[in-house]
Amino acid sequence: MKIMSEPETGAEARLTVFDRVDMAYDGLELDELLLEYALGQSAGRIGLTFRIEGSIEELGQAVAPLATAEGVVYPGVVRAAFDRFHGGMEKAAAAKFGPERPRTYREAFLIDVGIRDPKYRQRYRKLDDRYWEKQFMRDYKEQSFVQLEPGESEQHYPGRYIANALSGLQWSIFSYIAG
Repeated sequence: MKIMSEPETGAEARLTVFDRVDMAYDGLELDELLLEYALGQSAGRIGLTFRIEGSIEELGQAVAPLATAEGVVYPGVVRAAFDRFHGGMEKAAAAKFGPERPRTYREAFLIDVGIRDPKYRQRYRKLDDRYWEKQFMRDYKEQSFVQLEPGESEQHYPGRYIANALSGLQWSIFSYIAG
C-alpha cells in the first residue's frame, strides 16, 4: 500500500505532516481492527493479531519519512501516531466495556432523556510529556529499546523503531486488557 508517494499538487500541498499521519492511520483501518479484536468478533484471533501487528509495521514505515528529515527525528510526529493509536484503543475499550454506571438517580435520568452523555472511563494511559521530551530521543539515539540491525539502513530503522515502540508500549497492553 502506497501512502502519499505521489508528488504534491493542489489540495495535497496544503496537508500538514499531522494530516498525513492521520491519513496513514485511517488507510490501515486500525480502529476497525482494534474494535474487532476487543469485541472478539473474529473467529481467527491469531490471524487478527497478525493483521494488527502487520498494520502497526506499515504505520511505522509510513510515519518514519514524515518524522525524519536529514537525520533529525521529530518526536511530535511520532507522538501523533501514538495518539491516534491510543484513541483507537480507547474507542475499542469503550465498545467492549461500555459506559460507567451513573452515580446518582439524577445523572441516570439526564442520561436517559438525552440531556447528558454517558461517561466512558479511560482504560489506557497515554505516554506522558516527560517521555516525549526526554526519554524518546534518548532511547532512539542510544538504541536501548530497538537496536539497529547489522546491515540495516538508516532510512529503514526509524520505521522499525516506531513500529516496535507502538507494539511494545501500547499494543501489548491493549491485547492483554481487551483480549
